[in-house]
Amino acid sequence: MNRLLVDADSLTRLLAERTPRPRPIKAVDGLQPCQRVNDAVRDGSSWPAGGAVAGAAYGEMFATLAPDRAAEARRIGREVGLSRAVCRMNWPADVADGAVLGQRLFAAESSPAFTADVEAARAEVAAARAEGLTNPGCAAERRALAQAGRGATSEP
Repeated sequence: MNRLLVDADSLTRLLAERTPRPRPIKAVDGLQPCQRVNDAVRDGSSWPAGGAVAGAAYGEMFATLAPDRAAEARRIGREVGLSRAVCRMNWPADVADGAVLGQRLFAAESSPAFTADVEAARAEVAAARAEGLTNPGCAAERRALAQAGRGATSEP
């Protein structure tokens, strides 16, 4: 499923080159990101938010692979994008646009090779579920997300 990430990145780069928008950490004096960034990242475009494009595309993919958990998969995909606004790397509007682009990107992925990859992944997910496999990190992640709050995504 790396192909989806590569396509999300390619789409983001193409659109950012055509319509660059300064990141919040570049546009607002004194605003600090919650992650380390170099000058190239600081000077990069906020629109569209690449994390939101990838998060939404993967949210759609996992919703397809596990329809019974589709709402949760999409929520997590949205939270990936929102984290970029929380960290002051992208404006909230750029995150919203990125989410729409990610959903559309997944919907457009219809090549026979991609469809075959999705079907293989669906079988893999079904096999893992049948064995009752879990990841202990998931519980810790859920607790952290529950504590994160939702009010930190407004533009300064």
